[in-house]
Parts: sequence; structure tokens; C-alpha cells
Amino acid sequence: MKPTLMLPLAAMTGTVALAAVISISWETKQLDNNFFAEGGAIADVNKDGKPDIISGPYWYAGPDFKERKEIYDTKSYDPKVYSDIFLQFAHDINGDGWQDIMVYSWPGKGAWWHENPKGKDGHWAKHQVLDIVDGESPHFVDIDGDGKVDIVCAQNGSYGYATAGADPTKPWTFKPITPSDKSVFRYTHGQGVGDVDGDGKIDFIEKRGWWKNPGKEGEWVLNPVPIPGKGGAQMYVYDFNGDGKNDILTVIDAHGYGMSWFEQTADGWKEHPILTDKKETSAGGFNETQMHGVDFVDVDGDGIKDVITGKRFWAHAPKADGTGDPGVNDPATLFWLKVTRENGQVKFTPKVIHGDSGVGVMLPSGDVNGDGLVDFLTANKKGTFIHIQKR
Repeated sequence: MKPTLMLPLAAMTGTVALAAVISISWETKQLDNNFFAEGGAIADVNKDGKPDIISGPYWYAGPDFKERKEIYDTKSYDPKVYSDIFLQFAHDINGDGWQDIMVYSWPGKGAWWHENPKGKDGHWAKHQVLDIVDGESPHFVDIDGDGKVDIVCAQNGSYGYATAGADPTKPWTFKPITPSDKSVFRYTHGQGVGDVDGDGKIDFIEKRGWWKNPGKEGEWVLNPVPIPGKGGAQMYVYDFNGDGKNDILTVIDAHGYGMSWFEQTADGWKEHPILTDKKETSAGGFNETQMHGVDFVDVDGDGIKDVITGKRFWAHAPKADGTGDPGVNDPATLFWLKVTRENGQVKFTPKVIHGDSGVGVMLPSGDVNGDGLVDFLTANKKGTFIHIQKR
């Protein structure tokens, strides 16, 4: 499928306005058909100036990704169960100039990072830094503004973040930012970060609403948002309608249907459904289930960020009789929603990237071939795929 986008192109000759037709298509490469992890990363692992792919126990050398090397002992998993590797992030954690790999295990289990061996052969040293990472969409971002990335997650019923000390190989210290609540546990869905109120500080977002970042001093304060459903995946903050106020995007149920954006208005928060359980009320007549991994980047370069997601295949494996979550055995579609604005209204147009690869619990993006276009990595029970954008 090759979606066509109409973008304006100013003409410099006379008064004639020309229109450029940009045809976006996707080349999908399956790097492995085994189930290793529910996530991965895109980064230059070997410092050759070319992005590499990290997924589960392997990193694949760019630009063709044919050569792969082990990060740790290889272990694949039965698609009817779960991997111990849910999320992976690339970052220079120890400041030596080489990209390391942060790993979040099964929700409720811990986090560790693998230290880049700087071009040497062999497995990467493993450093366990946190015993508990609760929540199904934890983040890895500098939330406290100290210049070091933090593990943003939950522990013992409280959301918070863990930060490294002087030695990042030693256990990291968890700081709760919300009171303990029984509704927050290892399998709680939906987390995000972003500057909701525009004060320059990163706030924390979850199903109950957004927590204002007080800076170095003070308590984080909950500002409720009426988000329905069971909770989704990654949540994002963005001014969708261009009115100068930031809004919130979230999946409504990561194991069912629904995605909405919540408009910040003078009278409170207003929900705008994007995708529902019915085609007639979904954008472009398109609906999907199990949207457990979401990315939010400008796909087509028009200056407006777009939504990228898909179905997480067998997010819950089907029962013996074949039944399960809605659409449990449907194809694992990967797609993006082009975001446009017109007369103060926001429109979402679905466009398919691939028909049967889907997402995991995260959806990494980056430019894998240096052509300036954004590409996507998916890792899940279908295997490991790289989706390369073509113009």
C-alpha cells in the first residue's frame, strides 16, 4: 500500500502555484522470526557512523543489518507466553561515549543495563540497578532536569523515578512522586511524560490525569483528566489544534479498542475519540485493537507530529478454545495516523505501514539509513522487523 500525501510547494516562477505529490511507501525487513523481546532500540552501537538495531539478545550492524552479534546469552520464547525482555533503550549511561542498553524486564521485575564493550567481542557486562519496575509503559527520560536519564515507573503503589548516583553500575535510588494507591501496580497501563502547562518542566501523565512537576522543591500535584477505559500505552503531550495549549493523547484500552486526544480548554478537558470499537465512528473507518505500543513523531515532514501504532499480536495469548481479547487472532497491522489541522479542527487519517508485524509494548523510531526519513522498529511475538520509509 502506498499512501499519497499532498503537500504545498511554492513556485518561484510567475504566479503559478505548483503541487508536489509525495508518495510514501515502506520497505519491511524481517531480521528474525523468533520471539525475543517486546521492544528494542535504534543506535550506533559500534561507532561507525551508521545506525544499528538492538532487539532482545542481539544487535544488528547497519546499514544492511545482516551481521548480528550477541549482547547476552540467546533465548527465544514461546509466543503463547511472555519474554523477560519488555523494553530496551539505547543511551550512553556511563558517559564513556559508547551506547549502552537499558533493559526493563517483565512488569514487576527489575531493570538492568548492558555496558557496551567498546568494540571488543563477547557479551556485554550486566548491571542490575532496580529490583522493581511496575507499570506496562515505563519511560527512560530525564524527568528531574539534572541532565541524567531516569527510570520513570512505579513501585509499591506510587509513581516516581529512579536515578543513578555517581556510579551508574550501582543500584539506582527510587523517588516516589505520587501517594501510594492500590490502583497502581505492576500491570497498570498508560504512562507518559511531557510539559502539560508550558512552564518548561516535564510533567508526569497517567490514567487519572497529569501530575505537575514542582521542580526541585515541593510536591507533585494531580490535575485530573476524565480518561475512560482500562488504560493504554505510552501517553503523549502535544498541542493538537494549535491553540497554544498542550493536549494529551492516549490509548483507551491496550487490550481492547480506543484511542482519543483530550483537549485542554478553559472549561476543562474535552475528549475527542480518534479510533473506537466501531468503524463508523473511527477515523477513516479504520479501527484496531491491542494498541499496546505507540510512537509520536513527524512521519512525513510537514511540521506536525503524527501517531504511529498497531496491534500487539497475542498481547494476551488466546485460550484453548481460540477465544480471548477482542481481535486476538486478527492480523497484526502496523499503521500511522497522519495529523492535519483545518479551521481549528484536527483530522487523523490512517495509513497502513505493514499488514502483519504489529507492535510490542514500545515502538522505537529513527533514521536507519541516513536518508533523513523516519523509520520504525517493531519487536514482538511475530519477530523483529525494521520498516524503512521510501519516497
